[in-house]
Formats: sequence, structure tokens, C-alpha cells
Amino acid sequence: QKNITNEISKNGFEIIESSDIGKNIYSPLAEYYLNNRDELQKKILSRYSKYVEKILFESMKKMQSASEKGLIGYSMLKCKKLALDSR
Repeated sequence: QKNITNEISKNGFEIIESSDIGKNIYSPLAEYYLNNRDELQKKILSRYSKYVEKILFESMKKMQSASEKGLIGYSMLKCKKLALDSR
């Protein structure tokens, strides 16, 4: 997260609010996919190969696990543009 903060500052912005929303993104998305896989699988297989759906399914499981372990995150930032002479 420090690298992100540095990049934002370096590009003339100041973070005025930060919210960790990963728990509201990754787990619910994965849970939805896993609970509705049969229906979603039919839609996916109408356009893509079984291999693509299998990758998506495995990715959802890994994403959920990584989120629960705190290995991945998702933050929403509210920033303001700094005046050119404030950097």
C-alpha cells in the first residue's frame, strides 16, 4: 500500500480518505459465482470453451481464499488534486 500512496503523491494528489472494501468485493463475488455456478456455467459455455469456465471457477476459489487470508485487497481512495506548487 505504501507504493500506491507514493505514486498518488508523486502525481500530485493527496489521499483524504481511504476505505478497505476488499471484503465487500472478493468474497461476495466468489460466493455468488460458487452458489450460482450451474446457471452461470451454461451462459459462459454458450460463448466460451469449458476450459475458460474452469479457469474462472478455479480463479474464484483462489481469489476468495487469498482475500480471506489478507493476501489481496481492494481500497477505495478519495483524493484531491494538489496545487502545482504544493508538491
